[in-house]
Amino acid sequence: MSDCVRRGRGLAWGALLVLSSGYLSGCFTADATLEPDGKGTIELTYPLLPNAQVEKEKERFGSPHVTLVSYVPKADHTATVTVRFDDATKLSTAEGFKQVDVTRSRDGDTERLRILVTNPNVNPVAKDDGRDGPRVTLRLPGKVLEANRKAEIAGDRVTWRMPLVEYLRAPALELTVSWTAAAPSGATSTTEPPAKTGSSGS
Repeated sequence: MSDCVRRGRGLAWGALLVLSSGYLSGCFTADATLEPDGKGTIELTYPLLPNAQVEKEKERFGSPHVTLVSYVPKADHTATVTVRFDDATKLSTAEGFKQVDVTRSRDGDTERLRILVTNPNVNPVAKDDGRDGPRVTLRLPGKVLEANRKAEIAGDRVTWRMPLVEYLRAPALELTVSWTAAAPSGATSTTEPPAKTGSSGS
């Protein structure tokens, strides 16, 4: 069994995330969208154990705050799962995302998201064989201002990539991003319209 598949069961969003279940090897990929109100979706592809039971796997990706949209097992011993959540900060309520802690904050016109994925199977002496590790892409409700880990930024999207060995050796993976926030619902402009010039009477 490959090191990636052996460890793949561990984390659930492995990243994000979405974010995912400890996914290693190309290891896991996550594509997530966050809406202004904190709702959103995640499409996650991760390695399956050879004896994984599809129905049990499906159960891992549901909770009062996380709804399973689709689950597709594949011939290469991976699965692609799509979920919808009603609050990104409550992803960990689903077993499949229990290793993922998401926090969101706002300061004026800037919003920030922090995703912390715990790795329960740390291997500090993992061999560096040059393989690619996790890839996490997140679409945000505003223009991305900055992100950590030398992420790729394009408009409202941010993508993190990392070598597999870096992921295997770390006790946790932290992803942070900030973006330009939309005006709060119901907010009105503070700019007063120019005064009208009345005509003078005779």
